Amino acid sequence: MLKHLLKRLVYLVFVFFVVSIIIFAVYQMVPGDRAMMQVGAIQPGMSPAEWHEAIELARIELALDRAVPIQYLIWMRNVLTFDFGRSITYHIAVIDLVRPAMANTIKLSVFVMFFVFLITIPLGIFTAVRKGSTVDSAVQVGTIVGVSVPTFIWGILFILVFGVLLGVLPISGAGTVGFQGTGFARFMDQGRYMVLPVMTLVFSSLASITRYVRSGMIEAMRQDYVRTARAKGVREKVVIYSHAFRNSLIPLVNITIGWTVGLFSGSMITESVFSWPGMGSIMLDGLRNRDFSVTFTMLLFYVTLALLANLLMDIAYTFVDPRAKFN
Repeated sequence: MLKHLLKRLVYLVFVFFVVSIIIFAVYQMVPGDRAMMQVGAIQPGMSPAEWHEAIELARIELALDRAVPIQYLIWMRNVLTFDFGRSITYHIAVIDLVRPAMANTIKLSVFVMFFVFLITIPLGIFTAVRKGSTVDSAVQVGTIVGVSVPTFIWGILFILVFGVLLGVLPISGAGTVGFQGTGFARFMDQGRYMVLPVMTLVFSSLASITRYVRSGMIEAMRQDYVRTARAKGVREKVVIYSHAFRNSLIPLVNITIGWTVGLFSGSMITESVFSWPGMGSIMLDGLRNRDFSVTFTMLLFYVTLALLANLLMDIAYTFVDPRAKFN
């Protein structure tokens, strides 16, 4: 297993560098002078000569006076040391901008994953065991509706109901402005602002995950080992949860890992709807403001996340499927 993991890590590193070359090539093709964009417009009291001098200094700092391969090596060295440059919008280091945004997105994603799995796994098992019942039919209709409704529609609907009509929840931001509390009080204050975006992401994810759990369980319940277990008099709960459910996890692992990666990148729209200061909103702001240091840092993060998710998927398969071997 260790040998296989080492091979996978070498493969992931190779893919990372190939993708980084592609991202850097796109970065180079972006129109405009990056040095001039970093310096900005000429400031009051600054002479044209001083402005041009500042641009030249920025050009040297960004290594734009070097050959393109050297620029890539310098850029990659900076990336590997977590030096992603400076944001031309916020005028701070990109890493200082991304760090709190990443923390906010992780908070959101952890709560979403917890509630999604808490609801979808029991619901998928319940409907699979009672296939064809009234409850199963109602859930199937509901999941079709859920799949058909875009995420931002759920967000707007929840804002209208809980924020406008009932007025019980805040509709934007990540905390009360000027709030001085610390510890648990701050967590509870921020938690109120998390409710609507978490609800939006949960509702938009319930339908697809529930259908995957249900279909996996139905397929597992048809297998011979389930019939054999029942014929031997094994209790129905043991048949469902120990035999059928474990084998239904095999296809579920694939969709779960992919959904988790998509949750980080797909929450971009939800974060924008609720003005949640996460990675998605930071990336959108970077695109709007042509802040390419921020944008390409986000792209590298999503690439790294996808590669690590593939490695995690390989490891997870060995736990849910004993037949999986590392060769």
